[in-house]
Amino acid sequence: MGRFKIMAYTYEYNPSLAILVYPGLESEQVDFDSEDGATRKMDAIARGREGILDFRYNGHLLYMAIIDPLDEDNISKIDKIIGNHII
Repeated sequence: MGRFKIMAYTYEYNPSLAILVYPGLESEQVDFDSEDGATRKMDAIARGREGILDFRYNGHLLYMAIIDPLDEDNISKIDKIIGNHII
């Protein structure tokens, strides 16, 4: 559901940057529909890209960032996203 919430917020509030921060999905969960499967695929892509996935929706650049409280690399992930957008 998080993927759809960030898309809805982006549509409603028109932000210059939107980031969905989540701890990552468990690989053993069951997909209840095709959207669950699509979200799981996006999660897998994010994992393959150092925990960050960017995609476009309605003319906006959105990010999914896997931020696990036990991961020591969280600051560098945030820096990779925000550093590209701060002038």
